Amino acid sequence: MKILLLNRWEESKFSKLSKSRKNNHIPYKKPLIVGFILMLCGVALALASLHSVYQDLHNSGSQELEEGRYYVLDPPEIHGIYFVNSSKLNIRLHSSGVIELFLPERKITISSYEEKITKIINLNGSVTPILIYVVNATDKLLMEYDYHVSCYIRPHAWLAIPAAACSIIGVILSQISIFIMISTKKSRQNL
Repeated sequence: MKILLLNRWEESKFSKLSKSRKNNHIPYKKPLIVGFILMLCGVALALASLHSVYQDLHNSGSQELEEGRYYVLDPPEIHGIYFVNSSKLNIRLHSSGVIELFLPERKITISSYEEKITKIINLNGSVTPILIYVVNATDKLLMEYDYHVSCYIRPHAWLAIPAAACSIIGVILSQISIFIMISTKKSRQNL
């Protein structure tokens, strides 16, 4: 009878010990895991935001020019964040005349006293509208143009904002959980 009572007492003591271990969860484990996952998501989103796509863009056409008038050549439309690799302007005049191109850094004069002239102008990576003034023209001057821009576009650059938010929140959660872990370990050592 004593042995049976002793075994029941040991069983109840063991069950209380196992219940206390179940109730004694680790308070820093979940925030540490969530913080680490958020940091990994932030890094993945940041890498995805850096993805670049190479594009060759053109704005081409023809225009009849009259003497004494100004015209504007617009660059091709570029959507999103971009990095220009090169830009150039091809101009072909089909009649005799003189035009002036006003570029951001300089002014270029193109004279056509023959039947046709083609001029290729390097724009040094500039992507701005170009002002054209017709100085002299016999009748109407026909101009063909091709505004060419080769660039790298980052279509997913907006992902950098959630990447930064995820990384910052992940770091904060990880630091909080590490401070909780240090304080719980110190309090257990003091007991």
